[in-house]
Amino acid sequence: MSDNKKLLPCPFCSGEAKFRILGINSTSTCAIYDFGIQCAHCGVRIPEDHRIIFTMDSNTGKIYAVTDERDEAIREWNRRINCNESL
Repeated sequence: MSDNKKLLPCPFCSGEAKFRILGINSTSTCAIYDFGIQCAHCGVRIPEDHRIIFTMDSNTGKIYAVTDERDEAIREWNRRINCNESL
C-alpha cells in the first residue's frame, strides 16, 4: 500500500472514514482479511468488499502480501462525489 494514500472524509456527513474488517480466515501459512471502508459517523460504506492475503514462506518464516487491495479500496472511497458541495 502506498504511504501517501489518505481516506477522505465521508462525502455525505464529513465523518471519519475507517477500514472495517469483515472477516479473517487463516491456515498455518496463509491469512486472508476481507475488509471494507465505512464512515464511523453515518455508517455509509463502499459497496464492494476487498481483500488482503498474506502468506508465509515455511522455510524462512518471512511474510509476504500476495494480494493487497487497500489502494483500490481507498481510490473507490475517495472518488465519490461530495454531496455537501453545491453542484
